[in-house]
Amino acid sequence: NSSGVTSASTTLGVGIGGTNATTQTTNGVNYYDGTKITSGTQLFFNGTQFAVGTTTPFWNLTVASSTGPQLALIDQSASTSIWTLRSISNSFYIATSTVSATSTTAALAFSAGTGAATFGSPSTSTFSGGLTSTYLNVTGTAASSTFANGIQLSAGCFRNPDGTCAGSGSGVSGGAASKVAFFTDATT
Repeated sequence: NSSGVTSASTTLGVGIGGTNATTQTTNGVNYYDGTKITSGTQLFFNGTQFAVGTTTPFWNLTVASSTGPQLALIDQSASTSIWTLRSISNSFYIATSTVSATSTTAALAFSAGTGAATFGSPSTSTFSGGLTSTYLNVTGTAASSTFANGIQLSAGCFRNPDGTCAGSGSGVSGGAASKVAFFTDATT
């Protein structure tokens, strides 16, 4: 036109400095998709916070997914397990998976409501530095447990299901040395 401003009614190709895109997402991060420079809702930057998978970041970096892990760590070998991190339904999961797996085995899960940690692997867990706990509740019924140095109680007793202490009672009230005890009634 006479003012020196040129207008175009079509998109400007990438090869001549344009984007080849007809629309852009507000605050979307631009990237080249093979044919045009575009922006989508999966990469988002509002000037302060960057997001992957959401347009509503809550922190400086927010990674969101409702269908799978938010972060996967791998050593670039397709034959090794991938460690994944996921937050869903107020719980945090650390798991392993393979590249083509559709599910993962939770190695460790934390409940946001209670803070409780759950080891999800059916295999044995080893604590090389020991294990200290206020309470220990072993609920497995598939196998027995082995303690290399036995169990040493500093106080209390082994409790029977009825609440009494195992091994408590009066024991043998008399007898002869080097003889096997024979009970004729409940107390002697």
